[in-house]
Amino acid sequence: EDFNDVSKVLKPCCQTIERMGNIGSGTKAKLVSNFLALGTATLVVEAMKAARDFGVDWEKFYNLASRGAGRSMSLDRIAPKAIKGEYDSYAFSVKNTLKDLSYMGEIFDDEQDYGKITRLLTYIYRSRSDAGEGEEFISKRLDPDKL
Repeated sequence: EDFNDVSKVLKPCCQTIERMGNIGSGTKAKLVSNFLALGTATLVVEAMKAARDFGVDWEKFYNLASRGAGRSMSLDRIAPKAIKGEYDSYAFSVKNTLKDLSYMGEIFDDEQDYGKITRLLTYIYRSRSDAGEGEEFISKRLDPDKL
């Protein structure tokens, strides 16, 4: 009954409304979804940084990567703008990334690889926050002025 009532409230602002299970299941599903999204975006940024460090042209890299298994919405969102020197394409801040990672850290098993990856991501974004970049979008990490 509650789900039906909540669905009516959410319908105007949500494309998809799915009951995930018992109370709390939806929150966990959202955190796992954010883990995938933030992990993918981080890998895109790091791959592009590696490409730059190895002298690989970003446009050629993007053309190659977007045709293979590395293709993702994150790659398509971040790379084309970065090629043009724009680093504001992934509108999620370092601070918000850390917030979500802290929630993941509370529920993810430290012994599982996903827990270990969460700790690594937390370390990466904590160091960026400590460097005064907490309000910046995570795609801003590609800015050569941030090196």
